[in-house]
Amino acid sequence: MAVAVLGKSGTNHATPRRRPVENPAPSVRNPRRTRRPKAPVQTAPLAVSLEQESQIRLRLRRVLALPIDYIANSEFERLVHDPLASDRQLANPCGDLTPDRDEPVCAADEVADTEVSPAGVPAYLVPLYGSKLLAPAEERELFRRLNFWKYLAAQLRGRLDPEQADEGLLARVERLLAAATTVRNHLVRSNLRLVVSIAKRFVDLDNVLPDLVSDGNLSLIMAIEKFDYARGYRFSTYATWAIRYNFARGVAVRRRRRSKQLLAEEGVLEQAEDSRTDARVALERQSRLEAVMGGLLERLDPREREILAARFGMHPTEGPNTLQEIARRLGVCKERVRQLEMRALNKLRAYAAEGRLAQFAE
Repeated sequence: MAVAVLGKSGTNHATPRRRPVENPAPSVRNPRRTRRPKAPVQTAPLAVSLEQESQIRLRLRRVLALPIDYIANSEFERLVHDPLASDRQLANPCGDLTPDRDEPVCAADEVADTEVSPAGVPAYLVPLYGSKLLAPAEERELFRRLNFWKYLAAQLRGRLDPEQADEGLLARVERLLAAATTVRNHLVRSNLRLVVSIAKRFVDLDNVLPDLVSDGNLSLIMAIEKFDYARGYRFSTYATWAIRYNFARGVAVRRRRRSKQLLAEEGVLEQAEDSRTDARVALERQSRLEAVMGGLLERLDPREREILAARFGMHPTEGPNTLQEIARRLGVCKERVRQLEMRALNKLRAYAAEGRLAQFAE
């Protein structure tokens, strides 16, 4: 039902009656209602992070403990921003070995890619002759890269914090060292045939070719580490001198060792021969002594001979007997056995004085 309301203007306005609003039911909070459990905390990323940190620290300790030796050059300081140190070049350390533009290439530098292995080379060394020989410009460029990358790695390693490593800087040092190792191995493979050719000249009874090649490879690696490319001469010249020097020293050492071994073996043989000779002489002397003593005992009467044999253990199945045991066996008193023993010994001394035992002693 509408109610008429007279306004100021005299116009009737019908005001609608409001409907009663029902009071909402009060919300009752359930005290037993459980809260929604929270999602568990994800710990896997933290574990991975700790493992990565441990790996980084391990790599850092390995890099800091690694010796980095290089041949310094005055051009290294201005080569720091050279493309030679770029990631692209590090990915292919032995690539793009074109000679410098200002360095002429003579016909002698154009070396064949492969070489036929010479006669007499073992089968396991034949693949060495399939490696490409290096031209002088290529050789110089490889040694330049080897020493520059090691120089740059040493400079960057000095900036590493032993307590908190910079992973990017650490990875950079590792890439530089890996590239230097690749270049060094390439230089080793390219010069192994030089080791074989020198080693064949030192082969003898005490030095076989495989041992010499093994020693020569170590000498070759040492020569690569110490070669200064800036001096202008070929690496083969320096390596030949170094390998020959180490061969001569090693061969001399092995020969001395072999001579000592032979002398020691001869000494042992001589000593063994002397021992056998001494034993044989002793047996012969013992046989002569027994023969002489047997002849002397035959000159005694049977009872005296029996007493001495029992007294001094001459029976093969009996040991020495006492005077009392001998007296009981012979049915006499102990004093009588002693008297007979003394008489037999005096007879033996008299017989020995005749010279028979003197001849035996000689």
